[in-house]
Amino acid sequence: MRSCFPEVVEWAHAMIEDKISPGEKLKLMQVAADKFKSLMKDCTENRGCDRHLLGLYMIAMEEGIDVPEIFLDPAWIKSGGSGNFVLSTSCVGFTPLGGCVMPMKEDGYGSFYNIEDNRFTFTVSAFNRCPETNAAKFLQHVEQALINMKQLLVSAKL
Repeated sequence: MRSCFPEVVEWAHAMIEDKISPGEKLKLMQVAADKFKSLMKDCTENRGCDRHLLGLYMIAMEEGIDVPEIFLDPAWIKSGGSGNFVLSTSCVGFTPLGGCVMPMKEDGYGSFYNIEDNRFTFTVSAFNRCPETNAAKFLQHVEQALINMKQLLVSAKL
């Protein structure tokens, strides 16, 4: 599932703005979470689009016919299509076993996580030869974002 939808972007921007109240940040977080749950439900009911698009692409390749025009559009590549995700993430399970793969792009990141009873475990990968990426710094930002979310939720006394 693609998780960078408008509600998440709005919430993420709000989280780094000091002038936005904790109450508004919490409201935006809930809106983003609700949208995420709705999209996850759609995906679990086979109403997502990525697998269907992959199917169209694979059929065209197997049959030796021209791929549909959507796969030639620059927006397809920019949106991560054809393995061009700058950030590739995945939950690798709910046990204390870790896992990680390399990024899909030279200037990208692989970020994989486990959800356990009392903690999250993250692994991050990036190519050392790419000056634009830094896995350690990326992980520091993830950690700070989680701390900020915890503080927001604790302050709301949920």
